[in-house]
Amino acid sequence: MLLSGAALILSVVIGRLAGPSVLGQFTVGYSIAVVCSCLVRSLTVAPFAIYIFRADEEERAAMRGSMAIQSIAVIGTVFTLAMLLIASLAIVSAATVALGFDGKDSLPSKSTLATLMAITLGTTGMMAREVARQASFAEMNFQPAVWMDAASFGFQLAGIAVLVVMERLQTGPIFYILAAGGWLPVIGWWIAYKRQLRIDFKHARETWGDIFRFGRWEALGQSCQVGQMYALPWVMALSGGFAAAGIYAAVWSVLQLVSPFSQAAGNLMGPLLARSYASGGAMELSKLTRRFTILSFNVSAVYVIAMTLLGTRLLTLAYGSRYGEPFALVVVLSVVIASGLATMAVTKSIVVLGRPDWIFAIQAGGVIAILIAAATLGSRFGLLGAAVGLLAAQVFIAIAKVYAYRKVSSRRG
Repeated sequence: MLLSGAALILSVVIGRLAGPSVLGQFTVGYSIAVVCSCLVRSLTVAPFAIYIFRADEEERAAMRGSMAIQSIAVIGTVFTLAMLLIASLAIVSAATVALGFDGKDSLPSKSTLATLMAITLGTTGMMAREVARQASFAEMNFQPAVWMDAASFGFQLAGIAVLVVMERLQTGPIFYILAAGGWLPVIGWWIAYKRQLRIDFKHARETWGDIFRFGRWEALGQSCQVGQMYALPWVMALSGGFAAAGIYAAVWSVLQLVSPFSQAAGNLMGPLLARSYASGGAMELSKLTRRFTILSFNVSAVYVIAMTLLGTRLLTLAYGSRYGEPFALVVVLSVVIASGLATMAVTKSIVVLGRPDWIFAIQAGGVIAILIAAATLGSRFGLLGAAVGLLAAQVFIAIAKVYAYRKVSSRRG
């Protein structure tokens, strides 16, 4: 919850003080970091969360150590690939300028390359943070996770305050702050578990095959799910410019006031569903999934009503008058968020039942549907049309998830 609050405050500060264009740039860069964070979490922590309750204490210590080793390997791979890409762009840009070829204006400038470097460092920091906090949530050990979030939250706010005072509130420095703050939870996780983990490279190597076979589908599915959230700013940035993406980001951030509570519910819901299946089988899992879904649907309905009544006022209060009062956009995007909340338990239960590949198939189809619908309607009706396309795709995704859950649960029942 603290981390989501920090993200909201960060968005408000950037949007209010730097304007829609910088907010759009930050949102596009931030989306890369979020996708990579979901990638490492799904590849290493998600399988850990599923199997940790089925192991004895000695095996759990080995699982914690292997999860840490595997996560570092994934983060290192992402960092290396990103640095190779930036280095390649720098070489091509320098060679083009030196040889006097045409088209050099379309190549990235030094400031752009520096920004990409900052985004890369911020991404690795956010990936490390996500592993540490989610590993604690996976074992339902909430106190260390809360302290990790609090430390990261405080550091980020202090860093942003320094940038505001120094008048350097730009995309690059912001991501450097995110990078430094991201590694604080890792220190906290190590302190909390250093007596309860065993670093065993042989165990990490031997279990990687099973972890990857399970986690790859979860990773692909989660990456697609995050891609659904950030598809619209990318579409708007490419078609309407960063300012249009910034307006969308501002509205979305206000609607994400529910995010701290939904993330907290998801962090609790996943381990509870996994434990219910481990102890009571498919029947017990089905009962708990039904209860969570009914509760989530009721909460989602209340949320849509609240945002319909208060959304535009909150937007003006947070970001000022430069973003207008897009009432229809607020309503449409609030329904989009509500549809995801209502199917959260169903999504996690499908993973618990061992079919993350089904989630990936649904999410991948959803991303394609969003890109087609948002780009088509957005080109004709602007930002609101793109949002309607996003909503149509989300309805398809929700129906597909419910159908998939009923299918897989009936087979396991």
